[in-house]
Amino acid sequence: DAPEVMLEHVAVLAKMVRERRSFVIHTGAGFSTAAAIPDFRGRNGIWTMQAKGKAVPMPKFENTVPTRAHMAAAALYRAGLLTHVITQNVDGLHQRAGLPAEMVSELHGSVYREVCSAEGCEIEYLRTFDVTATKPHNGRHRHKTGRSCGACGADLHDTVVQFGEHLDDDTLDAAVAASEASPLSIVLGTSLKVPPAS
Repeated sequence: DAPEVMLEHVAVLAKMVRERRSFVIHTGAGFSTAAAIPDFRGRNGIWTMQAKGKAVPMPKFENTVPTRAHMAAAALYRAGLLTHVITQNVDGLHQRAGLPAEMVSELHGSVYREVCSAEGCEIEYLRTFDVTATKPHNGRHRHKTGRSCGACGADLHDTVVQFGEHLDDDTLDAAVAASEASPLSIVLGTSLKVPPAS
């Protein structure tokens, strides 16, 4: 959009936020492109470039930093306006920007979280490194990270949701509850074309 049109849109959005006094945001890949993490459908997106026969380099997630958008979301949370973030991103940048983990529903999991695969144990480990970086990528639904649970010794699995897999019920329930309780939802960096986020 032209700058003057964008300013009009921003004014309308600011008025809505002032009137409703709180909101949730839904973020997708476009929210993190300024952190050099490619989106999927954009001009230089992963699927767009693959269709042209070109590869898209992925940065190491540990080397990315929260963008101005992530920092603004954290500031809006601290100001008491933003009540919850529902994200399709797995990059953990909302938390690294200062949002409490319980205020972020990561619908597609996180590259920084792995869980014990043993029924009844299911201990969750939060890491400072990408737990998917060293796992085999040559098969669909390959979630083993190559590490073992410190409590029971079972395999640890990443939490990243692949196509065709179900979202975590608790995460989805928290996202739905936060959205339903909010007087306003703002969608940023996503086309919301993939269910159930759509």
